[in-house]
Amino acid sequence: TTDEVMLFDTDDLPATHANDLAHLRQCLADAGELTRMERATLLGTASQSPEVVTRDMRRRTRDWAEVRPEWALAGNAAFIAAPRQRTRGVDLEGRAFLHDYDWQKDVGFSTLELIMTAPMVVANWINMQYYGSMVDTLRFGSGNKVLHNVVGGSIGVLEGNGGDLRVGFALQSLHDGNRWIHEPVRLNVLIEAPQAEIDSIISRHVLVRELVDNGWLHLFQIDREALLAAEYSNKYREAQYQQWPYIREGVQAVDFLLCEAYISLHALRPSLTAIQFVRDTDGILLGFIGADFALRDLPQAGEIYEEPRHSRRFEGDPFISDMADTKIRSESKMDRHLDTVLSVVDELILVHGVYHIILHFSSSQAILWVMDDPYRYRLLTIDELIDPNICLAYPKRSYPDEAVVPQQEVRKILSNLRTLRFMQGIFYLRSGSVNIFNGTVGLTFSSDCSHYVSHDDFLKRDHTLWNNG
Repeated sequence: TTDEVMLFDTDDLPATHANDLAHLRQCLADAGELTRMERATLLGTASQSPEVVTRDMRRRTRDWAEVRPEWALAGNAAFIAAPRQRTRGVDLEGRAFLHDYDWQKDVGFSTLELIMTAPMVVANWINMQYYGSMVDTLRFGSGNKVLHNVVGGSIGVLEGNGGDLRVGFALQSLHDGNRWIHEPVRLNVLIEAPQAEIDSIISRHVLVRELVDNGWLHLFQIDREALLAAEYSNKYREAQYQQWPYIREGVQAVDFLLCEAYISLHALRPSLTAIQFVRDTDGILLGFIGADFALRDLPQAGEIYEEPRHSRRFEGDPFISDMADTKIRSESKMDRHLDTVLSVVDELILVHGVYHIILHFSSSQAILWVMDDPYRYRLLTIDELIDPNICLAYPKRSYPDEAVVPQQEVRKILSNLRTLRFMQGIFYLRSGSVNIFNGTVGLTFSSDCSHYVSHDDFLKRDHTLWNNG
C-alpha cells in the first residue's frame, strides 16, 4: 500500500466546504507521509527524504520482483474499541487496530455488536494467520516467496513445481533477512463498554463466544470510571481461579500477592500468578491486576535441590499386595547365575565407570548408567550379564572420589541384595538398585512396595525386617 487516501464524489460537495475539503486533504497527506516514514524504518529507507520514500513505496507496489513490498500488518497484537482520547499520544508502534467508539452514543449497542462480530473477528483471522505462519511455518506458512507459483489465478500457490497448496504467509512477510518482524501473540482485544453488554453479545454469538472461551483472543473490558482493563473471565479462567491459593484462602489485607506454583489449566504447565491490588485515593479496593508467569520463563535457583537421605517407603498397587501371598515365586535365569552377575556388576562399578545400576531379578535384565555418558542408560540382557567380556565394552575409570558409597562397600551391598532375593517368606525382592553418588539403595518387593534407604542404613538393617515387603 502507499498510505494514500482517495476521496470520491468531491464534486458534489458544496462550495461552502471547499476550505474544509482542502484541510482534510492536507491532514490525510500529512498522516500518510508520517505513516510512510514510520514504515520506512523497517524497509531500510528511513534515511531518505519523504519524497524519495514515497516514490520507493510506489515502486514496490508495482515491482513483481520485490519479495518484501511492505510489512502490511506484521506485528499486529491488539484491537482497541474505545474513544480516541484513550490512545491519543500513545505510541502503539503500529501494532493495534483502532476503532473510535463511544458506547454512550451507541443506542441499543448495535454498533458494539457490529464491532465484536465483524471487525474484531476479521482482526482475529489476520492475527491467527500471522500466528500460525510463525509458530508452524511448515503447516500454516507458505514457505519461500521466491519459489511461489500461482495456481488457477486465485486458488492458491505452490512452492516450486509440486507439493501441496501452501497457505498463510511466506517467510519474507515475517522475516527481514536478519530478524523476525512479527511476534506470535494472540490478539488482545480491549473494549470500553459496559460488561453486561459485552457479555450479552458474547452469549448471543457462538463464533465470538468460541473465540473468547477457547483463548483464541484475550478480551479485556475497559472501565470508564476506574480506567482499568479487566480480562473477560471465561469458564476455563474461572475454573483456574478456584485453584489459586489466594482465592481459596481469601483476599488478604495486602497490596501484592504471589501465589504458590500451580499447573495452569490452559497451558498445562507449572505456573504462578502475581497480583497487584488497585485502590483509589481513599484506599478503597477497586480491583486487581493479575499477571501469569510460566515457571520456565522465570529466573531459576542457582543451586540444585538437595534430596533428603532419610529412608522412604512407597506403597504400590493394593491389588498386587493383597495377591502377593497367593503367588509362587519361580526361579529366574538371573537367579541361577546370580553370583556371576553380581561379580560382573561389581567389576563394572569399581573399574569401568558405572555409577547407577538397577537389577531386575525377576525379568533377568539390568539397566545401568556410566559416567562417560550420563544422559543415556544401557540395557543389558542376562546373556550379557553372565559374560565377563561385557566389561571390555566399557573403558576403565578410577572409582570417583565424589562417590558417597565407599569402594569397599559396593560388594557388601550387592551381597545383601542377593540375600534379600533368596530370602524365605511371603515376599521376595523383585528388583534392586544402587547409586554410588547419592548413596541410595532402592528395593522393590513382590508386594509392589518400594523402599529407598541410605547405603549405610541398608547394611546395618536386619534382613528379617524386610519380611513384610
